[in-house]
Amino acid sequence: MPRPAAGAYLEKRMKHDIENLTDMTDAEFRAALARVGDWVATYRAKAGSAPVLSRIAPGDIEKAMPVDPPTQGDSVESWLKDLEEIILPGITHW
Repeated sequence: MPRPAAGAYLEKRMKHDIENLTDMTDAEFRAALARVGDWVATYRAKAGSAPVLSRIAPGDIEKAMPVDPPTQGDSVESWLKDLEEIILPGITHW
């Protein structure tokens, strides 16, 4: 089966996320937000030592993503792991 375009995936994922906003309590949301803030601070601290150019081929990120969004929300740790292992290697750090 052919993969949908990245835009279609994101649109489907956003619709799913908007329909399921009640999957976290306010306290869980605050904890997740703090964890993301910690990740951003760590990234900023090490960004200067990151490779300048992408380390992967065009299309590798899309190939690494699932065809369909998950039926239930992923944990913050899970998507931060994906960010580190899938997305970040494709980033150009200037």
